[in-house]
Amino acid sequence: DWDAEVEKLVKAKKASRMASLMAVRTYSDLTLEDHFTTWSMVKFLIEEHPDFFADLNKELHGRMDKTGHIDSQNLGDVHRTFFKEHLDMTYIQFDQAWRNWVLGIVPEEEEEPETE
Repeated sequence: DWDAEVEKLVKAKKASRMASLMAVRTYSDLTLEDHFTTWSMVKFLIEEHPDFFADLNKELHGRMDKTGHIDSQNLGDVHRTFFKEHLDMTYIQFDQAWRNWVLGIVPEEEEEPETE
């Protein structure tokens, strides 16, 4: 149960952070904790920000250089800027929103008003 594993990581403050995950260069550099965290972060984006997730994938996978070849230059900068401009979150803010989601915490400004 990956959800339970992620919750344990978050509660123990051992979950990976977006900034450190973006610095990973190869798949083999990912730890098991990184796998759990990235899976959960993607699940969070798909469930809570599906339009952003789709747009992010288009942005990252649709980049071409002037000659029509895939452009993988500065993907980290593109990713970080896209988060800030389209999700209105820094990586630190994203990490907190994701951790809250994992723990079922709804920020006060997002809480539903009580009805009588």
